[in-house]
Amino acid sequence: MALVPLGYAGPSDVGYFRPSNDWTPRPDHLPHSPHAGSFGHLPFHHGYGNLLGGIMRGDWGSRVAPWRNPEAGSYSDRIVHNFQSQSADPNGTVGGTARDDRQAQWGDGRANRLEARGEGGNDLLLQVGRRGDDSLHAYGGDGRDRIRQHGGAGDDFQLASGDQGDDSIRQFGGRGNDRLISSGGDGNDRSLQRGGTGDDLLVSQGGEGHDRLRQRGGFGDDQLFASGDGGDDRIRQRGGPGQDQLNAAGGDGNDLVSQRGGTGNDALNASGDRGDDRLVQRGGAGSDQMLAAGGDGRDVLVQRGGAGADQLAAAGGDGNDVLRQSGGAGDDVLRAGGGPGDDRILQRGGTGNDQLIYDVGEGRDQVLLSGGQGRDSAQINGHGQNFTIRDAEGRVLYTSGEGGTSILARGLENIQVMGDDGKALWNWQAS
Repeated sequence: MALVPLGYAGPSDVGYFRPSNDWTPRPDHLPHSPHAGSFGHLPFHHGYGNLLGGIMRGDWGSRVAPWRNPEAGSYSDRIVHNFQSQSADPNGTVGGTARDDRQAQWGDGRANRLEARGEGGNDLLLQVGRRGDDSLHAYGGDGRDRIRQHGGAGDDFQLASGDQGDDSIRQFGGRGNDRLISSGGDGNDRSLQRGGTGDDLLVSQGGEGHDRLRQRGGFGDDQLFASGDGGDDRIRQRGGPGQDQLNAAGGDGNDLVSQRGGTGNDALNASGDRGDDRLVQRGGAGSDQMLAAGGDGRDVLVQRGGAGADQLAAAGGDGNDVLRQSGGAGDDVLRAGGGPGDDRILQRGGTGNDQLIYDVGEGRDQVLLSGGQGRDSAQINGHGQNFTIRDAEGRVLYTSGEGGTSILARGLENIQVMGDDGKALWNWQAS
């Protein structure tokens, strides 16, 4: 079977091919065009060995067209656009079908706008911007789609939408200040975003379903935003060498959010919203700021300081929550409040001189304030609330009201109970 050109009008146009029965294609025997040099082809077979179709690529033009064997019945479309030629239009749109499409697009080094649409079916969409400030748009449509985007060297914009179905999206920023936006839509989606060497913006939305979202900052000062929406979602974010901002919201469902700072001074913000959520934040080498809010449900919040002087704040919200905070190597500030439920709260100092701050809530909390290796102090904000402070031997140090929260303090150099005016109502010093 051979491939015979059906039409060709110049180097910027598309060549179309039909099958012929007088030649059997082999990797070392490729057809030639009378207008230019050799072509390459990618054949497709089914299990019985019949040739279904393939892709032809020639050096006379920048676009590559699919072909198929009409005798072999229907098969999923394979479409490739290659915009490498300077004589070609560097912008273009590839439209898919209701079947399983395979589409690929490359930029030509200039500011390209590439758009790929899969429509229905389980599609694979590949876009590479190369050099230049590129704009990449990919829409998977219905079905289990795979979208891959790489911006290249310029300040690129990438938009990927999986729509319906269990989709897989991967976006890479490359060099330059890039903007990466992905939306999985309904379904159990997986998304991976990575910044490059510039100051990048990464936005990922899972939509309805049990989604897996991963984001990682590059070498610049990056901003990361992730939202799981409905379903039991898993969100993982990690900062890079720059001063990054990590923001994650689990949405409805029982979510897991994991954030880790990089080597810079990072800001980590996480919220679970409704559901029984688990939020985990770890500081990096820099002086990081962490904020975690559990929302409704029985939440678990874990915060660990890194090597720098970190600031940690955690709020459990409604429900019976578990909050665990520990300082790292620097002089850290840890602040926690359980909210209306009956919460369990642990604050532990690290190797530095840490300050532990506890905001007494409305519930009957069980609180442990533990000093670390440094000279740590505790501040309790609870004027008008019911709570009792005891030392490691169980002796009562301070009581406000009746019952309420039980606070156990050990290994601390100083404890203060603060009034509403910010002045100390009670001050205790270790002997």
